Amino acid sequence: MSKGWIFVPYTKDELVFRLCSTETHYTHINETIAVVETPGALWRVVSTFIRVNGFFVGKKAGESVLTIVCDLIRRDEDTGELYYRSMTESESPTSQSCPLHFLDMVPETRSARWRQFVRQYHGQDNRGRKPTRQVVAKVA
Repeated sequence: MSKGWIFVPYTKDELVFRLCSTETHYTHINETIAVVETPGALWRVVSTFIRVNGFFVGKKAGESVLTIVCDLIRRDEDTGELYYRSMTESESPTSQSCPLHFLDMVPETRSARWRQFVRQYHGQDNRGRKPTRQVVAKVA
């Protein structure tokens, strides 16, 4: 795989479980609050609770930030190995299949252009596209 992709020795279901699991760090806690899987991508809304001042610019300890995360998931055709690459909305993911309701859930920050591409993508004819799958398991 190309640069920036992370190899994982898990099944796809195990990878999704790990990506959606709550992460607790000294500086912050990440909790996935919404998940939708589209072909080739796992879309998440992540709530980051800030535990330490200075961790997140413009936010104080005790405040939270919502972020849209795109986890691109690929299987190497030659080896069968599973890889993923995570990008936040502010990194303008290469995929525009983000669920529209995620745009309503998360306040816009620096990604107006990417959000415009997402809205255009959903405005196009959906014939021939694989349906999305709502991941319903809540990860503790």
